[in-house]
Amino acid sequence: MADDEEPDVPERAARGLLRGWILAKTMPLLIRVAAWAILLLIIALGGALAWWRARRAVLKGALDGERKLERLPSEIVREHGLLAWIKGEGSQGEM
Repeated sequence: MADDEEPDVPERAARGLLRGWILAKTMPLLIRVAAWAILLLIIALGGALAWWRARRAVLKGALDGERKLERLPSEIVREHGLLAWIKGEGSQGEM
């Protein structure tokens, strides 16, 4: 039985060495990609939180007292969305 198993041992060792080398070369790249992904996720969550808080504030009428001749910002946001209000669309009547 020892004679039957011996030719396979160097091949298994070579495969293990190759797998280890590939893993050692790709691990730093995977760590960098994961770090960037976490950073971008944190930035996206912060942006989403800021967007949500701004939308909530405008819908509650936080900026309604600033303009007297145009429609109220909360009305525009309710009808057309926050982006339309930021772009200035819908402030002089209907779009």
